[in-house]
Amino acid sequence: MAEQPKIVTGLAKTELHRIIVRGYDLTEELVGKITFSQMTFLMLVGRMPTPGETRMTDALLTVLVEHGMTSSAISARLIYHTAPRAVVRSYAEKNRRIPGIGHRTHYRAPLHDDPGAAGLRDCRR
Repeated sequence: MAEQPKIVTGLAKTELHRIIVRGYDLTEELVGKITFSQMTFLMLVGRMPTPGETRMTDALLTVLVEHGMTSSAISARLIYHTAPRAVVRSYAEKNRRIPGIGHRTHYRAPLHDDPGAAGLRDCRR
């Protein structure tokens, strides 16, 4: 049987006496010194966030928790963000909703505005 290929990542590196995450020592530089939002941003973007980016990440995580971590919502968002542009464009040209994207309650509000989206815009300022 062939040997499995080694998986290489730039996210973290485990050594005998420490764990390095995106270039930072987990226990010496991160744990107890940064917030969950800052850690999330670091993992996703690869650098520490500015104060404004931390505030926005806090707001985004708050809105995400309100919507819940449902499998259908996560699947729809992943498909939307990884779908070929032609697929997304075809829905837009036909003025059709992409299943799972948007909000079934707030779709008639001015500008199809979810109150959570308004809160994110206010936070951005």
